[in-house]
Amino acid sequence: MVKAEFALTTETWEAENQPQWVEMMYMERGSLVWQYTTTSTPFVWVDGGTPPHPIDAGIGKLLTFQSGWAPKTVPGALRSMPGGRWGSWVKKAHIDHPGIEPRHFSLRIALSSAKVLKEVLEGQFLVFKAHVRVR
Repeated sequence: MVKAEFALTTETWEAENQPQWVEMMYMERGSLVWQYTTTSTPFVWVDGGTPPHPIDAGIGKLLTFQSGWAPKTVPGALRSMPGGRWGSWVKKAHIDHPGIEPRHFSLRIALSSAKVLKEVLEGQFLVFKAHVRVR
């Protein structure tokens, strides 16, 4: 479930921006910890957001980009959409990027997964409890 939900968040992203996921399981202070994580810069930026920031092309260089743009993800949704760029090409030595509003994919997926896990464990406990009473 978790892997599928994370896959939905980036399914329309270009191949070079697709995160490489790492699954880890370990014990910490007597608890089993399971992590599904990435260090993919684009995913980290979109998931956690970025503040407004300047972007400079560098000495003797220009930033080149298309004038129109639609995001592939939006806050509050786990699915990615077509999005993309369009319009005439623009060249600038400097821009003030407005930043990225955080999508909080990781938090949303963790909360929904915790709810499902709780329901599964409660169901298993009831089965176990009924089985113990019978004997």
